[in-house]
Amino acid sequence: MHVIDDFRRWWVLIVVWACFCPVVLLVPAGYRTVQDTKAFWDPLRPTSLSATIVDRRVHRGSYEVRYAFSIGDRVYGTTDEFGREDPWTEINTSTWRALKAGQNLLPVTYLREKPEINRPSRYATNISERADVAQSWALLMFCVAMTLGWLFAGELLRRFIVKYRPVAVADAY
Repeated sequence: MHVIDDFRRWWVLIVVWACFCPVVLLVPAGYRTVQDTKAFWDPLRPTSLSATIVDRRVHRGSYEVRYAFSIGDRVYGTTDEFGREDPWTEINTSTWRALKAGQNLLPVTYLREKPEINRPSRYATNISERADVAQSWALLMFCVAMTLGWLFAGELLRRFIVKYRPVAVADAY
């Protein structure tokens, strides 16, 4: 009975560990975020334009919008580091007041080589350049820490399995 309980225990641990495998996929996304943020604040790479407001809302005390703009025949909107399409983007109070007064355009800055990397212009948000870079580095460090924790848990699981694996007993006839 003791062998069966140990067998069940380590299989449950393997399943739990395997469920957290996608955490490894966060590291490239975090690294890409750092690269994009650094490129975004390089004065030679971004370009500005006015985007049309698609939707707006007040959520938990902050003002948020969704916007879209076109370059040539392709339409771009808000995207985030993980490729989600059309997430809400926070804007500051003065920009919100201008939208409420009837203005339907939002100044947006995007990277020339990758227009899908875009965000409202600096004066339309509450996020400074330093905060933006710090947040991208914090995301990368968090992703690396999660991956290292996942690898450490895998090693502990491996040691647990080796230590408590069922031992085959030879028949002594």
